[in-house]
Amino acid sequence: MSIEIPHPSETVLQSSEFLRPGDVISFADLAELVTYEDDIIAEIKPDYNSEVWITRMPLREFIKPPKFYGTVSNIELTVMGDPYTQLITASERGVKLGKGRGAYKISQDNEAMLASQYKGYVLTADAYSTGRGKIGQIQSELWYYPFTKNNCAVATRGSAFGMEIARAIASPRLEGADFITIQEDARRIGYQVLRSAMMRPILTPMQT
Repeated sequence: MSIEIPHPSETVLQSSEFLRPGDVISFADLAELVTYEDDIIAEIKPDYNSEVWITRMPLREFIKPPKFYGTVSNIELTVMGDPYTQLITASERGVKLGKGRGAYKISQDNEAMLASQYKGYVLTADAYSTGRGKIGQIQSELWYYPFTKNNCAVATRGSAFGMEIARAIASPRLEGADFITIQEDARRIGYQVLRSAMMRPILTPMQT
């Protein structure tokens, strides 16, 4: 008969099967957030060059506002709707792209094929200062997307890891009062719970 057996060495990482725009992912610390970056990249391009990707500048260098030396907690990513459009209209929305950006304007020939592969998130985190407690909210936006020499009409200086994956990061802001609030009915999920759901065995028929 035909039975199905799991292959534990192989997993499918497809967060899109679990996440929808407006969902909120919570992280215990920056280390978890950095690990989630690896998950995102593996989903966009499963055969990405990990040796090149690991040489990227640490994410923590980009999401801490200038002259902020405190600690970061309560880190959350809200999943964007239509991240490609949100990226190419960032300046129109008053969002300044900081370090880490790559080429991001897709040529018309490739837009239909590649735009759906863009991943985008709104980042919020609580900022704490020693002796003062919570001093505000850190705000930024993150994008991850496929990138090759031929798929962009406009090339800008920034991070394209092995000409495979690009990462764009909005300059972080430290807001003392103008906080981004999450909708009360937003679906929240902890990163470890999400990761467990994403890592499922691939089942293959076996003849006996």
